[in-house]
Amino acid sequence: MDDLRNDLRSIFERQQSGLRELRGTRETVMKRALVRKDEPLGGRLNIAAGIAAVIIAALVIATFAYVRGRSVGHEGPLPGASSARVATPLVKPPSIPPRTAILDIDLVDLSTGWVLFTTCVQPMTGACHYSVVATTDGGASWSKPVQVGGQFDYANGDAPRTVHFVDKTDGFVYGGGFAFVTHDGGRTWAHLNIQAVFIEFITGRDGIVWAATYPCAKGTSCPYEIRSSVDGGVTWSSPHEVPAILPPLQGVAFAASGLVVGTFTDLMITLDGGATWRVIKSACATAVSPEQIATSDGLELWLLCTDGAKNETLYVSENAGASWSQRALPLPSGPKSGLSGATGLLSPSAGTALLNPGRGVMVSHDGGTTWAHAGPADVQFGAIRLCSAGDGWAIDDQHYIWATDDGGDHWTRVAGLQIASP
Repeated sequence: MDDLRNDLRSIFERQQSGLRELRGTRETVMKRALVRKDEPLGGRLNIAAGIAAVIIAALVIATFAYVRGRSVGHEGPLPGASSARVATPLVKPPSIPPRTAILDIDLVDLSTGWVLFTTCVQPMTGACHYSVVATTDGGASWSKPVQVGGQFDYANGDAPRTVHFVDKTDGFVYGGGFAFVTHDGGRTWAHLNIQAVFIEFITGRDGIVWAATYPCAKGTSCPYEIRSSVDGGVTWSSPHEVPAILPPLQGVAFAASGLVVGTFTDLMITLDGGATWRVIKSACATAVSPEQIATSDGLELWLLCTDGAKNETLYVSENAGASWSQRALPLPSGPKSGLSGATGLLSPSAGTALLNPGRGVMVSHDGGTTWAHAGPADVQFGAIRLCSAGDGWAIDDQHYIWATDDGGDHWTRVAGLQIASP
């Protein structure tokens, strides 16, 4: 196992210096996989089910994001404080226009971040708008809202749901059927220059940006595509066609040129910017929900599986998927085993993972063997985003921003979200 781990690390480190474009040919290992499995996984119905699951999950976040009426406490050290506990500074209460729902957040450092929100809230009446606000001082002040795209019908499930920035200037807002890009920090937005009918994910930071898309008309069948950009989405590589049995439902970028892709079945991984790909056999049994994956280096892989009874099982691989070991999940409350309703799995560094069950954060520093509460146990986080091994943000259900500078062990309430009326 150690020899394989060292060999993989050596290959990975040698390939960081040269980034090559995605190739359109499939690797031998994928051809073998297609021979073993000559029929797609449930055809387009399973793919559609996965898409629906992603959209529903996003709408759930949007729904609870504007719930009111609970106090917030248990604050950790200020970002930048290494050990001593310090009092949290007075934080300006959030100011959110009526009928506004928060969809997503992202950041590139503890000072610079963005929030995506919408006017599409219950009861649905008329058209919906999607906008982004930005901060460059850790949430002390926020920009005026900038609308992304035009009007959307309230029943349009393909509307924007995610915001992701590569650096301080280049960022993306996307949903199932629409994607927009900015190259000036979010002051202006344009349609993404990729021909696609469906956008599965856009990910990556400080290096390669990855986009997984479906190019064919709805109701038709063709391979998904994964392509990369080394200039923040200005130009894109040639697409790599994904085998029909491996629709790319989640992508996690790591290091300068690595990407691991999760599906309903097996995983895919590249260490060299998409020049070559390898299929990893999943530890999950037949899944009814997209697998959640996490990695910080492409060698240690975390995999959260959900079955038809909504039971969740966690697996960890220390050798890039050559073998898997099951890990016990923490119990947030009560006698029931598992982590029912887990909404986030992150791995900021080797040996460490964060789970966001919706209330409180669980952290493990020993590869998932043991877990402990981290940060505010009585606060409901709708989203957690890390921009490095140490730094990250979370937004709670009262529109407060929380920050961590130690990989999620401690969280400090640092800002109340301020959104001016458009």
